[in-house]
Amino acid sequence: MKDSSASLCERRSRVVLTVFFAVFLLQLGCSRTRTRFEDLLLPQAPELFARINANQAALKDFTGAGILQVSGGQTGKIALGIKLKYLSPRRLWLSLNGPMGIGLGTLLLAGDRYELAYASPAMHASGWIADFDFPEETGLKLQGDDVWDFLLPLASLSALPDSACVKKDLAAQQYLLSWSDSAELHRLWADPYRPVIVRELCLSPDGDTLASKETGDVKKHAGVHFPMSWNVRIGKGNQGYSMKLKLARLEVNAGLTAKDFTIEPESRPDTAEVKVGG
Repeated sequence: MKDSSASLCERRSRVVLTVFFAVFLLQLGCSRTRTRFEDLLLPQAPELFARINANQAALKDFTGAGILQVSGGQTGKIALGIKLKYLSPRRLWLSLNGPMGIGLGTLLLAGDRYELAYASPAMHASGWIADFDFPEETGLKLQGDDVWDFLLPLASLSALPDSACVKKDLAAQQYLLSWSDSAELHRLWADPYRPVIVRELCLSPDGDTLASKETGDVKKHAGVHFPMSWNVRIGKGNQGYSMKLKLARLEVNAGLTAKDFTIEPESRPDTAEVKVGG
């Protein structure tokens, strides 16, 4: 009887040890450490450029909804509900909601044209994006192509200047891509492990910050590394203002088409070919 009990205990011990060993191996496989940043090979600027743009190219469309906070300047602090739809390469639909979910307006960008339906004062306008300003009531001071650059979180580098160079920013643990032209200095910090720009900085020749953008909470959705939040700062010192956008819902590469990008007829009280904003 004692031998039987001892044999049973031995079998149980072997089972426990086997399970423990299997769990240990599983954890070991899942906790593979990535290469230290200091030990990574420094990529050349064109290589880093290609990685970032490959991730951008994988983005065919997205829909998202969240909160947009605007602060600074004479606007004080404004919080707006926001809905976004994007279709590559140049189609963007934006809807803004005020307190209690009241619709403020809808903006559609398509190529180099815009269409805006705004609730108060009731108006409908369309024209060239280069002539577009947001209505003052929104607190948004984005103009022209700034709408593309700052409402879309992924940096899209259409061309890489010959002067661009890459170095390691050990303090930030990121790659720093930089170049300059006659009017501005550009600095981009890239995640060394994921093909995304995490911070952008545009400086004057004197070193004053003209604009910046920082992304956060980057996750992979449908094969695309995409941030769930991004912060934008535009302007110098007290004249500047900030914009913080945080998504609560996101769907990537869902198969949107041009038909998904319209402004409903009932939101068009008047029609005009005008420059909007103040």
